[in-house]
Amino acid sequence: KAKQDAEFAYRYGADVWPVMANNVGYVLLAGGRITQARDLLSRTLQSGDGAAVEALIRHNLAVALAQLGEFDLALKQLDAGLAAATALDEEDRSTLCLFVGSFVDGRLRFAEEERPDLVVAMIKTKEAIQAASRRTVDDGTPYGER
Repeated sequence: KAKQDAEFAYRYGADVWPVMANNVGYVLLAGGRITQARDLLSRTLQSGDGAAVEALIRHNLAVALAQLGEFDLALKQLDAGLAAATALDEEDRSTLCLFVGSFVDGRLRFAEEERPDLVVAMIKTKEAIQAASRRTVDDGTPYGER
């Protein structure tokens, strides 16, 4: 049901406030609708709604960008998100769940973690994306362009 609602909101350009749009973007990510998540989160970023929401949107957007092989853009979003998130009090950095990146066995992976600290999750995700961006296959093709 949540995935259907998220797809409906995306498809018809629903005017939802940033917190809801971030949640819809997250559901799209979870449902494998990466391009739609990226598009929605990119649009949502323009509306602004405080440092905590901005940091969450930037993190989720970075996850989408990285899954699409756009590592440089993902890292830029994480840097901007970290600037916003580090200014938050520790209690404001706690989130219900996030996709957190890791680089294992030569593969960039994202796993959902419950109750992560936003700054810690962003740092882990940034390190994973950096590792993936340095990884090349035998023919020299960057990891994200395979």
